Amino acid sequence: MLDLGDHLLAGGQIDQASFNLSGTVETIEISFDYVGNTSGSWASDMVLVISDGVHPPVAWGGFDTQFNGAVNAGSWPFCCSQSAPSGPYSATVAVPPGALSASGTWTISIGNGWLNSPAVQYNNVIVKVNGVCAGGN
Repeated sequence: MLDLGDHLLAGGQIDQASFNLSGTVETIEISFDYVGNTSGSWASDMVLVISDGVHPPVAWGGFDTQFNGAVNAGSWPFCCSQSAPSGPYSATVAVPPGALSASGTWTISIGNGWLNSPAVQYNNVIVKVNGVCAGGN
């Protein structure tokens, strides 16, 4: 389980962290507390991008950008206007087979994938990458 903390991100902004991981990923679990604004942003605008340093980066979520996520793995199950209210959100999503499978430094990024969005908060972001071990290499 990776604790990515709190993020205040306007549209098109992204934060990233690096972890030493090893394995082949089948699913990703994410949970966070969304604090929106009154300008139409949604929790589903949040983008998660994961790169294993070997394969093209994989991205979930977003509205009009997925940053450097070369592999679009789809929308969040809490997609669209149903994710407008502030509050807790969580999802488990599949990883395309073989898309994330390596040993070494992985980068995990959280971004606001609606380019016109004013700042929103993604707090208490926890990501569980199922199938990897910390401290790989």
